[in-house]
Amino acid sequence: MRAYTTLNGLQIGQYTATQSGPYSITTRTTMQYGSAVVVTATQSGSASTSYTIQPTSPVSSDNQLTGRFNCAQGDLITVVISSSAPADQPPNFIKTAINLKHGV
Repeated sequence: MRAYTTLNGLQIGQYTATQSGPYSITTRTTMQYGSAVVVTATQSGSASTSYTIQPTSPVSSDNQLTGRFNCAQGDLITVVISSSAPADQPPNFIKTAINLKHGV
């Protein structure tokens, strides 16, 4: 199984593990200028990995999160892009590419 998608804005992406075994996930978040955006990947509500994008200068920033999960068939992998800053709310302000792959 391999899933590749892009989320626009602050969204949630969900993927179901079609096979048991290791899954690797990579997300790349791009925004016009930095604020405190948090990217979290969670396996069926338990194991998780997250990355906080710290405020930076008013230039484009590109940040990556990587993680590995050992899933049972049917486990849900959820990617959440969140922020409490009003500046991050426009739908096309933040783009996150997600690459989820079964196997090593």
